[in-house]
Amino acid sequence: MPDKRKKIVINTGPILALTAALGELNILEKLYKQVIVSYEVCQEILAGGPNGFAVKEFQQAKWLEIRNKPLDILPHLFNSLDLGEASVIQLALKNKKRCLVLFFLCNPGPL
Repeated sequence: MPDKRKKIVINTGPILALTAALGELNILEKLYKQVIVSYEVCQEILAGGPNGFAVKEFQQAKWLEIRNKPLDILPHLFNSLDLGEASVIQLALKNKKRCLVLFFLCNPGPL
């Protein structure tokens, strides 16, 4: 649940989904105390270039706390997940205080 007292570490999927649905990311600033983006997630978003989807909205969200260096990711995370997802979990684990991790997961086919 959203909570203005909490901080979150956010993955690429929710950033793209919020941009597609709302055309901006400002709702995150209104809902949470801190929104942290790992270096790896930042690189995934910026990989589309200046005209890539959600790049402009991401860059306009100056309140995002974007980490400026890659993380040392635990091998079991690195080998099991894509780099962005692994970095989000690693960053949350590294954080000494409690935080939420925001992912959007989907099933690529029928159950």
